[in-house]
Amino acid sequence: WADPVALADPLIGTGGMGFNVGSGVPGPKLPFGLIHPSPDTAGGIVSGVGAFHCGGYHATDTKIVGFSHTHLYGVGIPEYGNVLFMPDVGPFDASSTTPAAYMSEFQKDTESAGPGWYAVHLADPNIDVGLTATMRGAVHGYNWPDKLNPAGGEALLVVDLAHTVPDGHILDGGLTLGDDGASLDGWVFNTNAFTERYGGIRVYFAARFDQPWTNAATWLDDDFDPGVDTRAGADIGALFAFDPNTPLEVQVAISFVSVENAWMNLEAEVAGRDYSDVLADAKAAWAEQLSVVQYGGGDDTERRIMATALYHSFLMPDVFTDTNGEY
Repeated sequence: WADPVALADPLIGTGGMGFNVGSGVPGPKLPFGLIHPSPDTAGGIVSGVGAFHCGGYHATDTKIVGFSHTHLYGVGIPEYGNVLFMPDVGPFDASSTTPAAYMSEFQKDTESAGPGWYAVHLADPNIDVGLTATMRGAVHGYNWPDKLNPAGGEALLVVDLAHTVPDGHILDGGLTLGDDGASLDGWVFNTNAFTERYGGIRVYFAARFDQPWTNAATWLDDDFDPGVDTRAGADIGALFAFDPNTPLEVQVAISFVSVENAWMNLEAEVAGRDYSDVLADAKAAWAEQLSVVQYGGGDDTERRIMATALYHSFLMPDVFTDTNGEY
């Protein structure tokens, strides 16, 4: 019998042109999960065109803008792409907070994915990235280069709350850095081709780092300030510096109800666990889900197509409730 967990390829269906665009999302997700961390891309022949980035990603793109946490799979109009995290190397100042500065080239042969995980090497800053997920939480793993660039660069993490997939808009938002020096939370009011039909949707998040930052700043529009821990507005974000000699793990949970519920989801599903723990559980969840259909025969290509189609069938619709049942 075929092993669909080993055969399924989330990168299938992420390209296509015209009405053949797949709108696939390669990042990890549990079956019908609420959160879907995944790279949002640009730089290709259809860069910036919403119809080719309905899920944030297109296979012809050459750059990763960052890793956001809300995506819809296989839809025909753009939506979501909220709460973007992106590791980088550069100066700890406002110049590192623009998408043009923090987006990175990547090579397709350094990118891999399977049910419950995604990995890629960011070429420009020379950073390895891994993603995995629970139902409502995500874990990012970042490994910075041994030697940073000689021009005074630092190991950075950008959190850009103004980001959406193309054609989207953030109408409002807020963020607060934690007093512990290793956490933040906030929210965004997002609108795009789906959500504009009912006035937009608020996405709340909570995030925790497995080590304290060495420096932190927030921004609102053009005001970049290390002394401001709370921001409110449509164009806001935070910049963090970390020890480059230690890999960083970032835990993020979301809610469509409140920041408090985002923290509740994080504590219930991710807290006290590391990347390898969450990854093992994600793979186990997919093994159980995909076992509902057993099949054999065919050649390798046919078995891979079958496994991937089976995997795709369990991505949507999304769970929309928090761990306490609220929605």
